[in-house]
Amino acid sequence: LSMVNSGVGYALLPGRVGMVYESRVKLVPLQARYHLQQHIGVVFLKAKERDPNLLALLAECRMYSLKNPS
Repeated sequence: LSMVNSGVGYALLPGRVGMVYESRVKLVPLQARYHLQQHIGVVFLKAKERDPNLLALLAECRMYSLKNPS
């Protein structure tokens, strides 16, 4: 990504990183035939299933999936 930032190279990035780099790199959208949908899963140890941070993460994932059905 440093080569992209300095104008020397190219990279294929998911659209969600656009806001992070919008002031430093130019994002060019792919043609419609190259669009694809990502599915992301969360996996963790059973011993950590009551970890408050993981519970909060799962709650946010559920809220996001309800607002953005695939």
